[in-house]
Amino acid sequence: MSTVFTASVVLLSVWLSSAASLSCYECPKEGFCDSADQVGGGRSCDNGRTGVCIKIEEMTDTGVVMRMCGNNDYGQGGNTCQETKVQLNGTHFVPAKLCTCDTDLCNG
Repeated sequence: MSTVFTASVVLLSVWLSSAASLSCYECPKEGFCDSADQVGGGRSCDNGRTGVCIKIEEMTDTGVVMRMCGNNDYGQGGNTCQETKVQLNGTHFVPAKLCTCDTDLCNG
């Protein structure tokens, strides 16, 4: 009887943890997409923390877009967008629209 109970608890724990993880679109090149139309693939963002989906869209002629999982809503709360400056390539800051959201595949 205890083996059945233990197995049930383990299965319930696995189901709850998978149900609680957020799914986000993530582009294949370290979060960078080849174009604004590319959304990448869905990815489970199970990192043990409350996560958000992130979309960063550069507001210049290059059209650089990033889609990824994240742990940080950048102080703006979930399900919001703001125009800001971000450091996408590690060298300089560029104007961009930074959006965070907290529902499955919301960063498309």
